[in-house]
Amino acid sequence: MNTPLSGIRLGAAGIVVLCAMDAVAKALGAHLPTFEVVFVRFAGAAVWLVLWIWLSRGARPKRSNLGRHIMRGRCFRSPPSCSFMR
Repeated sequence: MNTPLSGIRLGAAGIVVLCAMDAVAKALGAHLPTFEVVFVRFAGAAVWLVLWIWLSRGARPKRSNLGRHIMRGRCFRSPPSCSFMR
């Protein structure tokens, strides 16, 4: 069902989920160390990513691009880590 309306719904749902995730992470940040909040956030994302790849039979990362994947992971990790620091 690839209609413009389904794309708008999916985008709106993504905004709601990401805002809720950010609110929970910030609330947990008041009670837990920054590293724990960031670790759990990305560990949870990794679980869903593996599940998504398995269910959709999507392409898996190639070993030839491992350096790029590591660099991208470091770039994605930095802003959330700084976001929870006081």
